[in-house]
Amino acid sequence: TVKPLDQDSIINSVSKTGRLLVLDTGAITGSVAGDIIAVVCSSLFDALKIAPKRLGLPDHPEPTSYGMTARYYNSAKHIVGVVATMMGLAIEKSFISEDLAHHDVPGKWFRGPF
Repeated sequence: TVKPLDQDSIINSVSKTGRLLVLDTGAITGSVAGDIIAVVCSSLFDALKIAPKRLGLPDHPEPTSYGMTARYYNSAKHIVGVVATMMGLAIEKSFISEDLAHHDVPGKWFRGPF
């Protein structure tokens, strides 16, 4: 949970791996991701094998054109790339497939308010 933040679970997990990647659906500045990293760095700084990383939205308004929003959100491909880098792994480009679907169309699971 975010409020209250489940610090024990986070600290236990990072203690095992020595790594932390926090994904946030909000902007980077002033994000919950920053608070989580602060908790980990305050408690487990010496146990970290690599600097914690956070992925979130850029610190500017969301673009409104289709072409510009393609790189606004973090894709699965980008997330896997960051994880591989943090783990010191090289991933073949063919391992990460490109999404052929439109990037601004929700999945079939979305039943939206409209």
